[in-house]
Amino acid sequence: MRSDKKYHLKRQLFTRLKKEHAFWSYEPKSVTVARMGDNLLIEKVMYHLDYFYAVVLFDIKNPQRYLKVQMNKYIRNKINAAQQIITPSGSNI
Repeated sequence: MRSDKKYHLKRQLFTRLKKEHAFWSYEPKSVTVARMGDNLLIEKVMYHLDYFYAVVLFDIKNPQRYLKVQMNKYIRNKINAAQQIITPSGSNI
């Protein structure tokens, strides 16, 4: 069962993210508070919102989860950047 306080905070973050057009590439009906996973919430808040909202995440999720999501995203970005260098666009590999 979800905590009412946590759900309320998540709903506030979701509303703020929608105002910032954070879900512009998603089908509008496919993104709801109930369907939004924790990892997506963390990534979108960190990318689109201010530091204040990132602090609110700590009231919802434990800091280790937040750090894990951020590290995974950082590693994925580094791997993608390395692949771009190794396989330049336009090559036939």
